[in-house]
Amino acid sequence: MKGFIVRIITVSIFIISFIHIPVFADDGGEQLREIDRMADEALHLAKMKRYDETKMIVKTLGERIDSPYGSLPLTMDERRVLRVAYLQAEQILESDSINETDLIQILTKFRLTTDALATEHDPLWFDMESVLIESIHSAKQAVGDERQFQETFREFLLLYDTVYLGMILDVPFEKVQALDAQIQYIEQHADPLNDSGALVDEMERLESYVQSVFSNHDEDEADPSLWWVIISTGGIIILTLTYAGWKKYKGEKMKQKQLKKQQKY
Repeated sequence: MKGFIVRIITVSIFIISFIHIPVFADDGGEQLREIDRMADEALHLAKMKRYDETKMIVKTLGERIDSPYGSLPLTMDERRVLRVAYLQAEQILESDSINETDLIQILTKFRLTTDALATEHDPLWFDMESVLIESIHSAKQAVGDERQFQETFREFLLLYDTVYLGMILDVPFEKVQALDAQIQYIEQHADPLNDSGALVDEMERLESYVQSVFSNHDEDEADPSLWWVIISTGGIIILTLTYAGWKKYKGEKMKQKQLKKQQKY
């Protein structure tokens, strides 16, 4: 987990400190720009552990996001994506105990989403390619060590989850669908792929899909009618696994393997 903590803190610091001068769409309006600024401020306050102030800002953001449809220059699908990001931020801030790393990850995700909506060119999520590729390389190097691979692949999943909502606002459905399918394939078949020696090849294929998502994104155009399909049909289910859920899943897989071994004798 230390590797992920370092990566996600690095990402959040980058977003806070990077002098980002976005080119806003003419019809973006001051309201979207203000929502993006507030999301950035919430992330900044959370980094300083000023959680009460973070909650107040996120609450205000919720009121603005839930304002009448015509008050924000967003399509219904864009509003849905934004609301998913907001609800995740609200949920973690309302929990009894706040995990700092989880909070920073969720608020970074929220910020990348608001930036993608408020920015016409060069969204912040696009600068995450090298971080994602690095996490894939770490997972490839860990192939053969099941426990280490689990940890490094989970780091990739969490980083991918961080950029996901911002990404689907800019990337064509087909590219995201292909990448999601490859991630699910590896997640579901990691053990047999490792046993057969094919896991490294599948990780390299995953890397090529990630590179495809980040290539020519300004020339590509996402289809708004399909964004909600990606979210509502389970495209990101695997990316919302908690650490406990991941360990439980792998524990069950280990039990199944042990049971099969016992049945052989």
